[in-house]
Amino acid sequence: MFNLFKLFKNKNRSSIAYIFDISSASIGGAIVKFDGGASPRIIYSKRVELEAPPTVDFKRLSLETFNALKKLALDIGKEGYSHLTFTGDKTLPKYAHCFLSSPYSLSETKILRIEKPNMVFTKTIEEGLTEKEMTLFKENISSKYPAIQNGTETLVDKKVIEIKLNGYSTSKPYGKTANIAEIALYLGITSKDILLKFEDIIMGALKIDQKVNFHTFPLASYFIINDTFNEDDFSILDITGELTDISIIKNGIVLESLSFPLAKNQLTREVARKFATSYFEADSVLKMYLDKSISKQLESKVQGIVDGYNHDFIETLRQVCPDAFSRKTYVIAPLHYGNMFVEWLKGETNQHALLVNNQLFTNKIKGISEVDAFLAIETLYMSKIL
Repeated sequence: MFNLFKLFKNKNRSSIAYIFDISSASIGGAIVKFDGGASPRIIYSKRVELEAPPTVDFKRLSLETFNALKKLALDIGKEGYSHLTFTGDKTLPKYAHCFLSSPYSLSETKILRIEKPNMVFTKTIEEGLTEKEMTLFKENISSKYPAIQNGTETLVDKKVIEIKLNGYSTSKPYGKTANIAEIALYLGITSKDILLKFEDIIMGALKIDQKVNFHTFPLASYFIINDTFNEDDFSILDITGELTDISIIKNGIVLESLSFPLAKNQLTREVARKFATSYFEADSVLKMYLDKSISKQLESKVQGIVDGYNHDFIETLRQVCPDAFSRKTYVIAPLHYGNMFVEWLKGETNQHALLVNNQLFTNKIKGISEVDAFLAIETLYMSKIL
């Protein structure tokens, strides 16, 4: 298996950091202690659910996200620090890492290729190819990502995943002679305005001087699932609030990154509409249904709504990405809802669908019972690259 973490210069540095996870469903935050090569420890974590607007409204969602992030960051700074001092460590975290999911980031993997007889591959050749692709990516992105307009895009992640010379993967390509060179380049992008707003909120609430380090969640989940399960061919379904993000991985490389606008929020909205109630009350009804703690009368009504949404979700997934049914699929979803989506996939002959939860990482992270799968993946990713 291709070792993705050879791409990072891990110095095994010790530090204490804030980690934030921002999606369209919720905002998560944690204080994490990284102790050299030892397992990272979750000192404190908390997640705040977002109330979805009645219809998909990016501006309204952004405003609610900003408000929730500020409240969470203030809580992390106060309650998290009290937990930190309880461990005997009074060192304030100096760094913050923020992971973005849809709709706040967009990512693609490009396979760049150059053919030239007896070519000596150099860093200059690599940079020439990647810089050209980055420019094209930015130019074409606004049509796919409504949050980026008028040239406000900014790269969050740029990572050369793999270099092949004459079809063979190599971690030391420079100075070698080849006729064909291929570069797998991962690019993650966001709106500069959104990024600066998130940074301003986090730095202001936590009183830190260091700039916030931003990352895209698809890159972190891809690396950690590849590393944890020794898989080279699989797919990832990141099912959050408004969107389901799909990553298709083949031979250890993300070949496709896709999204479609069906996830948890649309189901909750449908329950709210049918029951003539609020989003949060509908969410509670769904959780009781999933926990099997609901009355028989209500269960029958909710079952009809869930069955209809099950059909819509699976058919949309089949149209957007039929490969998701022919390979092992790792599902990352909000608490309570993950098992439901996994069962839907298994009902469509994908018996290899697996829910990624925090229990899968119990031997890699200390204090794991206090954190969800999203923050667990991000913690492990940071422990690998710091």
